[in-house]
Amino acid sequence: MKNCVDLEFHLEDKDETRGSGNLGQLGIGNTDDSVSTPTLVLPPNGKKEYETVNDIVGGGCHSMMIIDNGDLYTFGSNDSGQLGINLNQQPQQQQQYQTIPTLVNYFSINSIKIKNCAGGWGHSLACDGNGNIYSWGSNSHGQLGIDTTYSLNSSSSNNNNNNNNNNNNNNNNNNNNNNNNNNNNNNNNNNNNNNNNNNNNNNNNNNNNNNNNNNNKNSCGVIKKRIVLKKKKVERRNLNEPKLIEIFLNYKIRIVSVSCGMRHSIALSSENDVYGWGCNKFGQLSNLIDGNCFNSNNNNNYNIDIDPMIQDSPKLINFKDGTKIIQISCGFQHTLLLDFSFKRVLSFGQNKFGQLGNGNFIDQSNPCIINISSFIIELLSTTTTTTTTTTSSSSSSSSLNDKIKIKEIQCGWSNSCLLTNEDKLYICGRGEYGILGDNRDLSVDNSNSNQFKLLNSEPFNENKIKNFSIGSEHILIQVYSNDTNYNNKNNNNNNNNNNNNNNNNNNNNNNNNNNNNNNNNNNNNNNNNNNNNNNNNNNIYSFGWNEHYQLGLCEPIIIGKDGDNKSSPQLLPSIKGNEKSMVKAGGGNSFFILP
Repeated sequence: MKNCVDLEFHLEDKDETRGSGNLGQLGIGNTDDSVSTPTLVLPPNGKKEYETVNDIVGGGCHSMMIIDNGDLYTFGSNDSGQLGINLNQQPQQQQQYQTIPTLVNYFSINSIKIKNCAGGWGHSLACDGNGNIYSWGSNSHGQLGIDTTYSLNSSSSNNNNNNNNNNNNNNNNNNNNNNNNNNNNNNNNNNNNNNNNNNNNNNNNNNNNNNNNNNNKNSCGVIKKRIVLKKKKVERRNLNEPKLIEIFLNYKIRIVSVSCGMRHSIALSSENDVYGWGCNKFGQLSNLIDGNCFNSNNNNNYNIDIDPMIQDSPKLINFKDGTKIIQISCGFQHTLLLDFSFKRVLSFGQNKFGQLGNGNFIDQSNPCIINISSFIIELLSTTTTTTTTTTSSSSSSSSLNDKIKIKEIQCGWSNSCLLTNEDKLYICGRGEYGILGDNRDLSVDNSNSNQFKLLNSEPFNENKIKNFSIGSEHILIQVYSNDTNYNNKNNNNNNNNNNNNNNNNNNNNNNNNNNNNNNNNNNNNNNNNNNNNNNNNNNIYSFGWNEHYQLGLCEPIIIGKDGDNKSSPQLLPSIKGNEKSMVKAGGGNSFFILP
């Protein structure tokens, strides 16, 4: 459920996947529920070769893949139309799942090129290069941002029953004599002559009750039946093909990034403003949702907030202090935002497992501000030697505070992650499946963490994190070379200040040339890569939930037996990354993008 960040990778040839695929979400041509060994994703339907893959994201039980020409492919569950592949078909006609990547024709037919996308439990969002945003799939809680509501219990439908009561009620009172004459019982004639014959009216047969209602205003009990005070029940239709969310286009708001929770959606604009819609039961849209940010539109009914916990239309999350946001990410029922300073995280929504990282377990609709300074003490202890004076310690802490920034945020279902420019990962939230990576004994310790804590497992003490991805309850991490990162600890901050693209260069240098190479930026990239022959380079690790063997550990699969969860990072035995590879985690599955 994490944010689909605007990634500028140009990868090619293949994707590899493993984990849960019972609805085809692995893209390997079958519905095997458990795959423990990384397996090649089949070429898109109708293609003989792999496309160049830019990105791949996972929803609840479906997957979305963007290739370098801007085409979007989807596969997996389609029970709510979340694949967007059934154009002009009724819901009962749509395919329930796809096991092979399938082109979303709506975009190709209309020459729309997709830049990033995101998947929720049963809905999908996509953003094109022009800043337009499209949604499709389940709209049960308004998560599509498009009005698809209709009433199941309107006043007319309430009165329409098998005895044709509705037709009788709609007749003018002057027609009562005619209606009563149609009944074989002579009591009806008496009803027209005397308004006081309440007892006679009550004795009429059932087919004449509605006529009596109109003729006798003193029939209080009958009137109660006619005026049934029921709460208006509203349903929202799903969409099985993408549809433009017009309100952003109408107000000339350009969207650059989208993210989906279980049933809520978040979008980031080019002006660094955040908009949200969908379910707000736990405050995952915050209490800063501004209902007045868009004026009433005569052509579109954008004001249907029937349920106060549901926002059917996009609304601005209006930070009164003018806070601007650079990254967004949605968990299952919570939201994480990174502000423009790269030093503060704002979190809100469900906090049952401490996933907001604010030190308690109370749901919050008012955004909590998590400042990076709260991490400095912990990071200081891992990057510097213990000082003997308060002044020295304070100076070191202040220096780190100035240099360290948060460069990426991601959410799992009930966890949140922060990656710093020191390539250190911090995690908070649920601990039950080992996703905190703290080597705990899962048979006795299922405790949660309500504060961001450094991932301090052995593989990452001397290996800097190159890229990572959090799925529903598991994490994948690719690291740089082992021994070179150890020698680059003291030089990492300088490299970040000089050139953010030097990470690959710095981490691939050998011991003897480390300091000299740090002064050279991009020119030494190819030489550094060739000089490094360390077998630990670009290792990939996984930990957390492993019920569907999504950790990719190549275990033998025993029918009826789940994979074992892991609280300590596990080295993947059959696959290794490279300088352009990416790891991607979905609901109960995992992907690798390899050149």
